[in-house]
Amino acid sequence: MSQQYHTFDLNSMMYAMPTRGFIPVAAPVHRMPNEILGEIFDWLLRSRVPPLQPQARRTFTPTLATPMLVSHVCSHWRRVVLNIVSQWTYLEMNSTRHPDVFAELVDRSKKFPLGLAIALPTLNVELCAEDRQVEFRKTFKILKSHAARLRCLHIRTNNPTFFLIFSKYLKKVNFSALETLILEQVDPRGRMYHVGPVTFNPTTFRTLRLENIVIECDATCLASLQTLYLINSSGTLLDQTQLSHATYPLIPTAPTMTRLRDLKIDKTNIIPTTALPTPSFTSASLRRLHLARIRIPTEQAVRFVDRLLYITYTPLLEELILDDLDPDAFLRFMMHLEAPPTPPATATPKYARVRRLSLVKLNLAILNQNFMNAFPRVVELHLVELNPMPMALLLEDPAFMPYLTSFRVNHLCFRRVTIAPPGPPLALAPAPAPPLPPVNN
Repeated sequence: MSQQYHTFDLNSMMYAMPTRGFIPVAAPVHRMPNEILGEIFDWLLRSRVPPLQPQARRTFTPTLATPMLVSHVCSHWRRVVLNIVSQWTYLEMNSTRHPDVFAELVDRSKKFPLGLAIALPTLNVELCAEDRQVEFRKTFKILKSHAARLRCLHIRTNNPTFFLIFSKYLKKVNFSALETLILEQVDPRGRMYHVGPVTFNPTTFRTLRLENIVIECDATCLASLQTLYLINSSGTLLDQTQLSHATYPLIPTAPTMTRLRDLKIDKTNIIPTTALPTPSFTSASLRRLHLARIRIPTEQAVRFVDRLLYITYTPLLEELILDDLDPDAFLRFMMHLEAPPTPPATATPKYARVRRLSLVKLNLAILNQNFMNAFPRVVELHLVELNPMPMALLLEDPAFMPYLTSFRVNHLCFRRVTIAPPGPPLALAPAPAPPLPPVNN
């Protein structure tokens, strides 16, 4: 009789094998306490780049907000994190987000302060379709209903969309709890659009960043401003006479922004309206100054640079960043560092308290001793996209920046090499002290 061969049925064999009763074991995520899962979710959200971190640029998530994306690990994780109300207080959205989904995400944070980062279409054709306009109106109607608890608002779009937002949907909205406002106009070829007037709560508003756009607001709304970034914007916010005042034509002579600590001026011109500078901020409160892309194409621009250096100077500055200044502008800064006509023994360095100094895309061939003597307490030196040899040669003298032990060149750290001054000759060395006489008891 011929032997018959059959294919193995693995499932039947597994069930036929004598085994003990199988007890299913829950996955590790199910065995972890909800408190631990909440801490992990919190850590993932805190690992994102904050809106105004100087060393990094925030990018928008292409399709989903970060909390929404993180919550899709598994069903149990999702049930836990959806109940953590405090972790849905900062949301990112773009033009693909349906208004109903956006409303659900915003309502999830309930009564907590809310932060929103919105990236909207950059092409006009995306807003021409009727269905897209309906979604656009619904989205900003939802945003307007939550304006009272907005603490951070970041909008990134083009000029036509900014016009729709602030001329129709957010017109005359009082942002009573807003702390941070970031407006980025993404088309640098478009003309500089003026947004406003916008009303803030002067007791809560702290941070303002404008890129390729200008904002109009009453001067009193800027009383508590601490961080101001102007990137290819207008210098009207820096001039007291150019701000809107409720008492116009009577303009207060005292500066409006008396608490400003962090100022960035990038490709932004100050308008010399009067013979004497009338800054809208007190330079004595500044602790961080970032000057970038300053150009002197004409002789009139020399006045702008001189006035800029004059109104932003304070001996209390702690961090200075010079970024991509053209040779003429950097030369004006070097002239600004010249010591005043006082005896050298009593002369005080220009920037005696600066501890962090960053030089980016500069020609360091014109560095001299005046520059090095102006920064005696530097402990962090960053050189980016430039030839570091002139600075390295000057740093061989231990008298310059004596507290500096190392410096960075394009994110690479180099230890400082100093040439110690020679000691006294052996003949001039002090003679050893004679031994003490023995003590007689």
